[in-house]
Amino acid sequence: MDRSLAAAPEIIFSAGTLSESIRMSSDEFVRLAKPQLCSFAEVGEPAPPKTDVSEVLWREEGGGK
Repeated sequence: MDRSLAAAPEIIFSAGTLSESIRMSSDEFVRLAKPQLCSFAEVGEPAPPKTDVSEVLWREEGGGK
């Protein structure tokens, strides 16, 4: 688990299906799962919201052309 996630107040993760998730405090997750804490993600600016799915798909398929 990345240290930045462990420092967040809560985390949300998949509960085994595409439509179900679990929300719990990060402290509780660390206590229960005892994950190995590492630093492997870079902290950066959040990506802007993508509202037009067709525009996103076009850019990804066409390489931005």
